[in-house]
Amino acid sequence: MRALPALQDGYFNLDEMPFPDLLAMATEFAALVRFHNQDDQPEGDWAPFFHADETIVMSRILAIDLPDEVARFDDWWRRTPERVGIGEQDWNVHELPVAALVRTINDWYVALLSAQSENGLSLRMLIESVIAQLRVDKSGLPGMLHNHAGAIALHPIWSSAVQEQAGAVAGVAKAAHAAPAKALVRTAFHALLKAIEMIQKEALARLPASLQSQQHDPAVGLLIAFVQQFQKLKGKLNRFTRNYLDFYYDKMLGATPLPAVADSTSLIFRKNPGTRDMRIPAQTEFMAGLDEDNRDIVYVSDNELVVNDARVSALQTVYFDHNRYSSPENLLDDDDLILDATVADRAVPARTWPTSAWFNQMPPQSDVVAAAQAFPIFGAPKNTGVQVASEDARIGFALSSKVLLLKEGLRKISVTLLFEDDTLARRLDSLAAAMRDGADSDHDSELEAIRRQDIFLKVFRRIFRIGVTGEHGWLDVPDYVPAQEGRTLVLSFELPPQAQAVVAYNAQLHGEQYVASAPMIRFIVNPGAYLYPYGMLRGLPISGARIDVQVSGCRDLVLHNNIGQLSATAPFAPFGPLPKIGSYLVVGSTEMAGKQILEFSVDVEWADLPKISGGFATYYREYGVEVANDDFLATVAVLGKGTWMPVGEQNRQTVRLFRTEVRPGQGESIDSRMVWNCNRVTHLFEPDDGVSVSKPLTYGPAAKNGFFKFTLAAPGFAFGHEQYPHVLSSTLVQNARIKRLRRQREVPRSPYTPQINSISVSYRAASTVRIDRKVFAGPGADDQFMHLYPSGWKTLGVTSYPGASLLPCFGFSGNLYIGIDAAQLRGTLTLFFQLREDSLPLTETPPARAKADVGLDAGLNWFYLAGNEWKLLPRSRVLSDGTQQFMTSGIVTLSLPADISADNSVMPGGSYWLRVSADRDLEKYCSLYGVYAQAVTVRRHPDVSARVPIVLPAASITRSRKPLPGITGVLQPIASGGGRAAETRAQLHSRLSERLRHKNRAISAADYEALILQYFPEVYKVKCFANVAIDRGPDDCVRPGHVLVVPLPYWPAGKHLDQMPMLNGNLMREIRAFLQGLASPWSRIAVENPVYEQIQVHCKVRFTGGLNSGYYINELNRAISRFLTPWDDGRGYRTHFGWHIRQHDIEAFIGELPYVESVSGFSMLRIASADAATYALFDTAGGGKPTTDITPLYPWSIAIPTYRHAIEAVDDTFVHGAIRTALGRLEIGSTFIISEDENDHQDNGAA
Repeated sequence: MRALPALQDGYFNLDEMPFPDLLAMATEFAALVRFHNQDDQPEGDWAPFFHADETIVMSRILAIDLPDEVARFDDWWRRTPERVGIGEQDWNVHELPVAALVRTINDWYVALLSAQSENGLSLRMLIESVIAQLRVDKSGLPGMLHNHAGAIALHPIWSSAVQEQAGAVAGVAKAAHAAPAKALVRTAFHALLKAIEMIQKEALARLPASLQSQQHDPAVGLLIAFVQQFQKLKGKLNRFTRNYLDFYYDKMLGATPLPAVADSTSLIFRKNPGTRDMRIPAQTEFMAGLDEDNRDIVYVSDNELVVNDARVSALQTVYFDHNRYSSPENLLDDDDLILDATVADRAVPARTWPTSAWFNQMPPQSDVVAAAQAFPIFGAPKNTGVQVASEDARIGFALSSKVLLLKEGLRKISVTLLFEDDTLARRLDSLAAAMRDGADSDHDSELEAIRRQDIFLKVFRRIFRIGVTGEHGWLDVPDYVPAQEGRTLVLSFELPPQAQAVVAYNAQLHGEQYVASAPMIRFIVNPGAYLYPYGMLRGLPISGARIDVQVSGCRDLVLHNNIGQLSATAPFAPFGPLPKIGSYLVVGSTEMAGKQILEFSVDVEWADLPKISGGFATYYREYGVEVANDDFLATVAVLGKGTWMPVGEQNRQTVRLFRTEVRPGQGESIDSRMVWNCNRVTHLFEPDDGVSVSKPLTYGPAAKNGFFKFTLAAPGFAFGHEQYPHVLSSTLVQNARIKRLRRQREVPRSPYTPQINSISVSYRAASTVRIDRKVFAGPGADDQFMHLYPSGWKTLGVTSYPGASLLPCFGFSGNLYIGIDAAQLRGTLTLFFQLREDSLPLTETPPARAKADVGLDAGLNWFYLAGNEWKLLPRSRVLSDGTQQFMTSGIVTLSLPADISADNSVMPGGSYWLRVSADRDLEKYCSLYGVYAQAVTVRRHPDVSARVPIVLPAASITRSRKPLPGITGVLQPIASGGGRAAETRAQLHSRLSERLRHKNRAISAADYEALILQYFPEVYKVKCFANVAIDRGPDDCVRPGHVLVVPLPYWPAGKHLDQMPMLNGNLMREIRAFLQGLASPWSRIAVENPVYEQIQVHCKVRFTGGLNSGYYINELNRAISRFLTPWDDGRGYRTHFGWHIRQHDIEAFIGELPYVESVSGFSMLRIASADAATYALFDTAGGGKPTTDITPLYPWSIAIPTYRHAIEAVDDTFVHGAIRTALGRLEIGSTFIISEDENDHQDNGAA
């Protein structure tokens, strides 16, 4: 309590005698007034005249001051020798301190013998029962007082003690030398003291009724009335001290009570769609209901607001975690630089390599929701136990190129990334050095190369999730092979023939809205890789990418010969039914036509080949020509720009149509499979940019590119179709002349007409995506390189160079994205941030992030999206920040530049986007409920009655006093705050007394506490620890010159008993700044929230027979939590700082519960945070020195119960011993703590 007792009314009065004392004193004065008879001789006094009244007796009873009696007894105890007592001859009964008490009780009893009223009779019966109890006092002293030679004259009711205590007195006499008499006197004294206390309680309860009984003697009634009237006079007299204090404060010091401070809140407006912008001037009045006198409660706006159609439509966060326990990221030195493309010439030192990236899209809120879920404002998880569903942030890049149009066959794809420098190689070397065993001193170059290659494969074999645009959606690539040499990174993989076709990108099929019509391949960083890839790949300057594809078995062909179009679905004659020199076959493919071909071949399977041994030499023997299998040739030409090239048959490459196959035991034959390799002319192939899936390749007079032509060139007789009639007739004529069959010539076989059973092509093509014009110049320049963001994408081009990187650059670990829908967003924008008050103080002196002229802040930085580029919003355009950097709910007012745009692809299109980024203390900012546009601050009108509560509940304001055209709704999202009632006289006294003591300077711990409680009404209690610092933990916290201030907020009733209330970071920052202005400049002040140490009770309980153990375990759990919590005003440990929990207190509490029969096996656990990420566990039943109490590990901690205690119901009557908590009894998320050193976590640190 801040108010000093000496300043309270009644602490010191000029007349401090209460009514019973005055009445008793008056009757004592009557005993001093002598009564004179007719002979003027003293004959008694006036006391008996008053003593018979029951009200007088009650007043005499209440006038006994028990503390004074105790003081007199203590004085007697010090003065009396140890052996002087009842057994000594010089003992005088009247000198004993109990004698007066016995006589006083006896006088009360005698005075009430004549009482006739119910109150008097009841009080007399109580005194009679008390005397009866005193008669059986074990000391025997009351009876001895009555029967001693110099005994006190008592009522006969005491005389029964002679018989009842005869044995006791005899026993005392025999034991006179064994026990000192003083001990007997002390026992009797405390018994009498308890008796008088009981009588006083009864008298106090019956005195008001006795005063109203109307059965008093008239004279006594006059005395009572006089004393009661004197009480009123005494009240005026006793106001002197208060008047003197007011005179000093008001007249001498000129102090006046502090006026009331108006509370404020925020309002959000909704505009009728399609109407013009509405101006709401400053000082516009809004209604918050009626007060007790039916007067309007009015709030007025602070500033002017122009309400337009802008509304917040989307909220997203991207958070990069830096887990210091994640290896190998935590082994790396922070010597790399992150180049942030959002700010020119900005280089930010990295903290550590990120270990993960999380993306969260908050559900849009069309209206203010009072009990909505709060999300981490920058995505950084808070240590609150509340899980927020986040997903891995999609970060990567994609390539779009026609070369990826791969419908069928075995498809091998290789992507080569070309970097501008050796950053990747250096990072790999750093990683290899960090992962090398310190004991391994072998630096053999060959071994180092093997080790580096091994690390490269560990890192890169799963660094990406690769996918291509398939005919049924994105086709994931299960495996790939990485390779790295110099400034390149090569990623190769295969698609088997059974895999689906790679087709052109289709927005409906593949999602998003990429500006691409060609097939795509994407590379997304894999969170499950050996290390999180972003740290390795961030900021790698890239100049281009090359895509190589190699296809085998492409059967979707366009075939023509000199007769017409052919179909490969059935065997066909490539050179027609009557092939001759000059017959040709034209081969083309829609898939291949638009690509830059580097290699090309045709795979032919011939049908109906001659089966005879020797092949064509034997087959055409009767034709009179010598021909071998490999004599059949065809020239190859390529159609380019409408011309077959090379020009002239003699300049063209030839290919063999057949080859000889030698089979063991079967001789030579013609191989049915043949590959026509055309690599010598592929350089003449020109892609046809007009060919696509929707506009397939066709052959005709208008064809310009895309075909290979195979013209039959040898042997000269071709396949003998022209010679066959002549050879046949000649043979038949000759055979007709020869009669003997042996001499006849064999009839020539019919000429072989080439038939192709199946045909496919194989080719290798390449395409180059150029970012730098200096490299990879080629026909693939129109292909695209894209950055993939968590919710968008961006195409890189020549304009992105220099500065283009492999992956999108995120210069900050925490990012909040705000999407705003509006017809046109320009000028001033107000955004209300509804935050959960769970912020923590930010780090005092964060390192510098950038050059001063860039405008970057070590805390929050605002950006806006324009032309697909994030641009820094200058500090001058952040007009006001009512959130105090997201430390409390409030309004942020921005002045937006004219170049902000909504047609972007980095974020979902159609909306304007703002970004707030930070890099430090991300978990210390408030959690976010929602963001709303069109907000203004309103403040209570000065004319509002002071009786209206200083806090206006949310949703109290719903309309303006005067109609606002076009405004369809007024919403109050949060309760008002910042107000303060006018200062009362008691508060004035407390403030001034503290002010006179500390003189507005923070020197002693009490000064710090008084100043905080005065200037920060949000603080309920505060503790100042002098010469204490927390940076080295509780074991080494004594630090001269340091001051630790630990405040506590008010805790609303009805909250969970295991909660951990904390002040928000903004208020903590204000407190620290306030104290620094009043303290010594050499004081190092830290303002911190308390450490909460959780206490869990373990016990075995036997419930009263027949009770439901399940129900009563829950009841007992709640009862223990109420007993342990410091937030409950009822029974329990209400101590905040400096707590000490004793086992026997809790055991006794449990044993007193009506449904508990017995409790055993009792122990306690203490769970406290050792640092930001680890915890310490102490078990009273653990090893080492046994203990039954728990003291704080941190002096600045507060003990709270855990949510659930370990209570086990038993049916037996055994007394179970305490058992150390084993692994099976630990609960994940509560008490399951893994410790490195048991001794480090079993110390019960003293406070």
